Amino acid sequence: MGRRLFLTGAGQATYFAYPAAPPWWASEHSYLAGHVERITPRGWTAIGLDSSGVLLNQGQALANPVAAMPSPHAGSGAGRGAGALTASPAAVR
Repeated sequence: MGRRLFLTGAGQATYFAYPAAPPWWASEHSYLAGHVERITPRGWTAIGLDSSGVLLNQGQALANPVAAMPSPHAGSGAGRGAGALTASPAAVR
């Protein structure tokens, strides 16, 4: 439990010390030189699902552009998964 709290705190401290933003957002707000484009809709169009790309763009417009990158929730789940994979069979039961 102590290790988990330590890693959670370290992750939050890192995020506050070095906040990250998606490249497209940084480009739109002049934090990056040049233009960065979201290319996800191109993939949907390439496989014939144009409406999926439109729907995805609408959803992304409503998303929080300054959320933590990568998500602490994803890191927490990945850490638990890695711990479960490396645990002894007796501990998994």
